[in-house]
Amino acid sequence: MLGTPAYADGFGPTTLDVLDLRSGEPERTFASTRKATTTYFDEVWEDATHIPAVTYRGGEFAIVRLGLDGSMEYAVAPVADPDGDMESPFRLQTR
Repeated sequence: MLGTPAYADGFGPTTLDVLDLRSGEPERTFASTRKATTTYFDEVWEDATHIPAVTYRGGEFAIVRLGLDGSMEYAVAPVADPDGDMESPFRLQTR
């Protein structure tokens, strides 16, 4: 199960947890660093071990493929938000 902070404040969540369904404890956490703030949006399951997520960082949106093993790779390379409206050009399909 995917989880974000219980209380949203500001632009969006900067942490994404993968939770154990039985215990509710985090199995993997994806979080921003002090050097770069990443915001996570529109997460979906690709398969049992991968989660594509729309992200925003440094004025750019991207789709990042997150792995339960901690891996991260671009599924769609970053694109600039030229007008600064912070509106994502991406929508992930849910089933």
